[in-house]
Amino acid sequence: MTKKEVSGLSESFNRDEYNSPEIFALEMQKIYGTNWCFAGLSEELTKIGDRLVVDIGNESVLVLRNRENQLRAFYNVCQHRGSQLCDASGSGFGAAITCPYHAWSYSVEGALVATPLHEKDSIDRSTLGLKQVKVDEWQGAIFISLDPNAEPLTKWLDDHYSRPRELEKFDLANLKNARTTIDEVEANWKVWPKTTANACTVASCTPNLSTSCRFTKPATRFKKTEPTGVSASRQVQLHCHSKKTKTCRYCLQWMIWTTIQFSAPMSTRIC
Repeated sequence: MTKKEVSGLSESFNRDEYNSPEIFALEMQKIYGTNWCFAGLSEELTKIGDRLVVDIGNESVLVLRNRENQLRAFYNVCQHRGSQLCDASGSGFGAAITCPYHAWSYSVEGALVATPLHEKDSIDRSTLGLKQVKVDEWQGAIFISLDPNAEPLTKWLDDHYSRPRELEKFDLANLKNARTTIDEVEANWKVWPKTTANACTVASCTPNLSTSCRFTKPATRFKKTEPTGVSASRQVQLHCHSKKTKTCRYCLQWMIWTTIQFSAPMSTRIC
């Protein structure tokens, strides 16, 4: 029997693409290591000292604002002994980033400013600053790229097949978050976006979502040591609304973040 071709359908992922440690490592490198990835909302970083700690693929990234209100992002790793600098996002930390291990401190620009138990002249602090990561904002959203040679975010969005920049007319940056909830899904990371980004699945499996969608900001985190049963975390923000026009905008925002975050990985095959 000859193989029958069905027009309009694409080949599904095979078993190895869901549970192979080697393929998982390649995905972290070639997908999340090269694309711009949605990290959070701009409103989470409004003051100096506010911190956003996010996982991009297998890397922990620290995002904050400097004294000029510009975003800065760094690998969340101390340059002394490799300890993780910050464990959680939040406000009120002040302008210094201090390692919990040996108390080396960094400025919001990533410069090493204090090294307890070491004479100031015994270390060339200028060579031991935090390793910077590319970061940018669009429509009230923060994006990160681990690729130092990544094209500008707006250019990447312009080239995106879903044409997200056409939605700038809705002024999504003015939307405010009311509440955040986190659900952990015990599955390979591709299961969640493949399910939620498919309109057919939304309509049949989650009818309430398709008729009254209020969710925004999906994000994915990974258990670094479990490529077979990787925990894909769904982080969503619930917006209160009373008018139908607002409902449409919130629904639209949820679809934008879902499309931008996952369509590049889901349309990319690395093997």
